[in-house]
Amino acid sequence: MASWSSPTSTGAATSKRSGGVTCCSGRGSSQRAAARRPAVLVVFDVLAFDGDNLRPLPLFERRRALHAHVTPIPGVQIIEHVETHGEALFRAILDGDHEGIVAKRMDAPYRAGPSSAWLKIKNREYARRGAVEWQGPR
Repeated sequence: MASWSSPTSTGAATSKRSGGVTCCSGRGSSQRAAARRPAVLVVFDVLAFDGDNLRPLPLFERRRALHAHVTPIPGVQIIEHVETHGEALFRAILDGDHEGIVAKRMDAPYRAGPSSAWLKIKNREYARRGAVEWQGPR
């Protein structure tokens, strides 16, 4: 099992909306969302481990470290890497009414913010509906 004081990982908190649709908690809304419905931490990268900065390493090495040091448990999942069948994966994302996928170069080091090493591919219908449904803090 992972010692959460050791790895520094990146991920997203998700929960189930009514009807079983997965949604991601936006910035500042995680505590409010967790109070309304249980959440799952979906981990997709590890940036540091035992004081070692892993950011300069290529993604495939950081993913190897992630799988070696973080064990999925109830409430914590590791997102799986898919190397082929991207179109089929995206169709599944659309059919499952999920937000989208992120395609990343496996040989790229970690860089914060937008980068030419990754591409976010969104489900436009999900984004459009989410903008209408979410009304923000009052």
